[in-house]
Amino acid sequence: MFKIHKLIFLSLIVFLYTYAEAINYIWDGGGTDSLFQTPENWNPDGIPAGEQSTGDAAVIDPSPKNPTTDSNTNVSFRNFSVGTLVGDANFTMNGGTVTTNYVYLGTGIDRHVNFVMNSGAFVSQRTVYVGNGGSGNIHVLGGAFWWKTGDGSLYELRINGSDADNKSHVQLDGGTMIGANLYIGEYGSMDITYGTITLNNDDTALIVDYVNLGKLTAFGGNGIISYHYDDGARVTHISASCEFIPQDMNRDCIVDYQDLYEFISHWLANDSYTYNTNGIINDEFVVTPKNPLVLNSNKEIMMIEQSDNLLLRFDGGSTGYGTFDAAFYDTINCNNALPINVVSGETGLGIVSGISQSTSYSTKIGNSAMYFSDNKNFAANIPDSIAEFDRNYTNFTVSLWYKPDSDNDADNNNNFLIGKMGITDQRGWQLYRYDDSSRIEFLFFDGPSGSSQSITRTAGGPMANKFTHIAATFAANDAVCLYFDGKQVSSLISNVKSSLNGINNKPLQIGNRGDFSDDSASGIIDDVGIWDSALSAQTIAAIHAMGLFEGLNIRDEDITNLLSAFAEKKKTGINNHIWEYTTNLSVPLGAIGGGSDTCNAFVVLDSEGNGMRMNPCVNLILSDFNQDCIVNFEDFAIIASHWLNN
Repeated sequence: MFKIHKLIFLSLIVFLYTYAEAINYIWDGGGTDSLFQTPENWNPDGIPAGEQSTGDAAVIDPSPKNPTTDSNTNVSFRNFSVGTLVGDANFTMNGGTVTTNYVYLGTGIDRHVNFVMNSGAFVSQRTVYVGNGGSGNIHVLGGAFWWKTGDGSLYELRINGSDADNKSHVQLDGGTMIGANLYIGEYGSMDITYGTITLNNDDTALIVDYVNLGKLTAFGGNGIISYHYDDGARVTHISASCEFIPQDMNRDCIVDYQDLYEFISHWLANDSYTYNTNGIINDEFVVTPKNPLVLNSNKEIMMIEQSDNLLLRFDGGSTGYGTFDAAFYDTINCNNALPINVVSGETGLGIVSGISQSTSYSTKIGNSAMYFSDNKNFAANIPDSIAEFDRNYTNFTVSLWYKPDSDNDADNNNNFLIGKMGITDQRGWQLYRYDDSSRIEFLFFDGPSGSSQSITRTAGGPMANKFTHIAATFAANDAVCLYFDGKQVSSLISNVKSSLNGINNKPLQIGNRGDFSDDSASGIIDDVGIWDSALSAQTIAAIHAMGLFEGLNIRDEDITNLLSAFAEKKKTGINNHIWEYTTNLSVPLGAIGGGSDTCNAFVVLDSEGNGMRMNPCVNLILSDFNQDCIVNFEDFAIIASHWLNN
């Protein structure tokens, strides 16, 4: 009997001695860094260590300095508790290895834990409690997260909370998670995007139950959970995938603003971007550069495609050499208008000659204009060989801005502004200031008979040192109209012929009429346009108003945007202003008022006195797509709807 009691007594001494060496280390963040292995970060100073059955315990509670690991971390200890006190406790792994026994995350009501794993290895030899009466969150982005492998309910990743306000969640966005069993309680959930889970049992039936209950999801419920049991290895593999959606740029199975942001960033950079789908699908999604804009030689942005039959746009260079943008033509050197690269086999298409290069002239539209000094040799020529201009027109429009040197011509002659006229063979057309008066006339020969017709503004012509917008339109068998500063000032509606005859052996000239007449222009001409369509009075009014108030050239898409907003009775942003639909202006179509400097400009765009007015002193907000002066979800919906529809 004595020997037996002595043996029990000695065993108890050994047991007490063993546990007397174990220490509970409490994180206090007292060191100069936040590393787990820094002794001064614990109370008492030291590092949790020892065997899983007999070693130290580590406790991390809410702290101003959250503990982290790095590649030098290599610790092993008995138990690991995070969040034993009220509040939020955090732990982050950035490499290294942590090995422990039981793990408790969130012990008690109002204890909340965030465990983030970016890399490294975390190994639990027993069960990991995610929410142990409180709530816990594990976010695995990389590395390996282990809990004890083998059969038995004690070896689990247990995800649960205490109630609806204290839920627990595990998010796998990369790396691997490996363990024996998985338990997701009433207040627990798990989501997988990238990475895999391996369970050391045939848990397929359990996985099906969790998926059906919505406890185990993929890509936040937008993806698909995939699983299979490997009978040879006796493990169940779980992963996630999602169906390919072309607009899902970041492959999270959701098309949202993040995808739009990624798409636009590459679109704005005009690069070709291939997205790596991480093996989710076999095909690669390629963002094709969308580049509807080009820069002309004056660095003005222009749309490549035109839907209004624009044949020519001329914006003279300030050094005296013009930009010809006729169909496929663009000036690229000092003397010849040459084709741009999309056209092959063409030769020089025009010559600008005899104009002083020593003076820069003020401009109405864009960065440059062309000055003409009433000399027949000072003209910009497009040769007769260009078929777009040596033809009969059933519909025709010419438009330009003109700033004469004087109110009347000094030598009492005409000033030809533009034309392709063959007076002797009675073919062609011309737009000019008539004799010693200020009146403007559009003269042309008709196709069938070779007889001339003209339309004239008899008074109130262009004034010296002031830009005036002038336009003329021809519609076969319908009407010929002359416009002055956006308003129709004259019309011919009877006996209009079936075509305007532009076929002759003369060049198209800007600053003259085609035959090097002595009566050339005297002053500045800017932003010339020729169309083989008869523009509406509304369009010409918009061209004038937008050129005057916003400095827009005839190819600027904001002119179309203004007309569209008017038709829809809405508003649109132009430059840094908001233009909105307005009624009861009580002035005729084409009339304007106010000014952009005082933010009260308007233009009338129909015969009922309705038009568009600049919203007083309200600047355009670039992201305010519906122009309601507020940037909100409705603006995002507008751009997203166009983007989603490709």
